[in-house]
Amino acid sequence: MENFLSSNCLFKQLTLFLLFTAATWCESPDSKLVNTRLQSMDHGKELAYVSDYLAMMLFGTGTALLVMLPYGITIRQLAAIAAYVFCCAAFTRLIALITVSEARIDALAPFLALILCLAGGCFTDISHLAGMPAKISVLIPPGALIRAAAGNKGAFLLLLIEGCMAITAHSIVSRQ
Repeated sequence: MENFLSSNCLFKQLTLFLLFTAATWCESPDSKLVNTRLQSMDHGKELAYVSDYLAMMLFGTGTALLVMLPYGITIRQLAAIAAYVFCCAAFTRLIALITVSEARIDALAPFLALILCLAGGCFTDISHLAGMPAKISVLIPPGALIRAAAGNKGAFLLLLIEGCMAITAHSIVSRQ
């Protein structure tokens, strides 16, 4: 477990950065043209979203595995990584949809990834801090990942719920 916790900062940042970049493409005008063509098929809109989302999941999980394999990984850690990538992929798609401009999300990606990792306790253990920082770190995906990898089922469930909420918000915002 110590190897996972000592190396998770790198893979969390790499995964978030990659997902922000992939989300930029998924919300780009070219991608929207492809999605428009797919809408002529039965369930085309869902097919377009799911195919883009699965590609992001594969990119994110692949990145995490490439970074983590040298340290060794357990099934519980792999499940936590999958839940983390699920949550972050949904979150980055939502952010990319809201920012509208590709240049904005490309400029924001490294800062958002760093801020999320800092607030989640990636660089240092902030669970010993009293008050709001420790409570917030549990709710942020990088912080929930640390707890889920340690066996906390509530944190694992929280990652899945946050991902589902981001997907729901994306569908609501994209309809408007």
